Amino acid sequence: MAKKIVAATKNDFIKAIKENMAKEINLTNDQVKALYETFVQIVKDTVNAENKLVLSGFGTFKKRNLKARKGVNPKTGQKIQIKASKTVSFKAAGAFKKAL
Repeated sequence: MAKKIVAATKNDFIKAIKENMAKEINLTNDQVKALYETFVQIVKDTVNAENKLVLSGFGTFKKRNLKARKGVNPKTGQKIQIKASKTVSFKAAGAFKKAL
């Protein structure tokens, strides 16, 4: 059975990559950090330019445009207008869902 890798933060993720890759490639923490940051930047750039990034077996990141809408300030109960905005959604691939 494969070793389970648990990462909850950026630093945990970098540590998990380093520990998992230790046998194959000897990477420094700075190299792993650069790898992580490059991956994140590629995801951001691709979603921003193409609106969608599909990682087979993992899932799809997609840019979504949210329409302006009415809302309520939870502190005051006052009705407010929320501006239109952009966000990113993630839809897990079937293989990823099965692994859950």
